Amino acid sequence: VEQVYPDLGLVLANADNIGLDDTTFDRLEGHAKNCYAICNFQKRIIYEKVNEAKRLSINKKSLQQVVPLLQEVDNMKLKWLKGHQERYTTGLKELNIFQLKDWLFLEQFVKPFPSNL
Repeated sequence: VEQVYPDLGLVLANADNIGLDDTTFDRLEGHAKNCYAICNFQKRIIYEKVNEAKRLSINKKSLQQVVPLLQEVDNMKLKWLKGHQERYTTGLKELNIFQLKDWLFLEQFVKPFPSNL
């Protein structure tokens, strides 16, 4: 079973469990759509870089180019995750204290963000 990082889509999926009203749901949905679009764009670029590294690793003469490329991928992943965490935190500000308390209880069941962000 793969664990996932906290995500505004998960908050929306638990709207009934945490008592989201329609207005808060709509505002949170706007944050979630924005985050989803940005993350998909960044993940597509990361995917392309990973495929480029795979192509280079097949050609034994290009192995020295693979290491910097993989380091770049790691940096891109860290940047993506940091931005995702920031957008997630901003979106959570839409919740009232009671909704946030209920969500934070549920959030403990997903993978925590790395401490080095």
